[in-house]
Amino acid sequence: MPCDAPQGCGCNDDLCYSIHMAAAIDRHQRQVGRNTQLVLLSTTTMSPTNYSLYCVPAAWVLSILPHFYAASVAGRGGKFDNTNPRNAAKNLESKLTKSDFGRYQRAEAAQQNGFENIALFATAVLVANQAKLPIDTVNTASFFYLASR
Repeated sequence: MPCDAPQGCGCNDDLCYSIHMAAAIDRHQRQVGRNTQLVLLSTTTMSPTNYSLYCVPAAWVLSILPHFYAASVAGRGGKFDNTNPRNAAKNLESKLTKSDFGRYQRAEAAQQNGFENIALFATAVLVANQAKLPIDTVNTASFFYLASR
């Protein structure tokens, strides 16, 4: 088969033809790779088996749940007033039993702790995905974080 290389080699060698075709395919793949690099990045970080990104909103839900529990405990002392939440503990201390007030304080502290460290967790998940760590590793670490909450 005659070589139809763009360099105009003109030889009849099959090996030469194969080398020129391989080089042409490689040039094409590099050109296509440059054009679709961002698309490939977005599809690899949001693959259907990558559950780590869904763990970030799940962590937020787990962080807000203690507040709902605290509100239900605070409701035992009357109507829970959330207009001034930073001073709510002062108002509730006289209305609740000592054990209920302790539960209220622990639940509010758990909620604040969750919100304080969710930014670190979200950043760690995004960096791990951007660094293209193995999805199984990132998923396992994310699920472990949720289980520890």
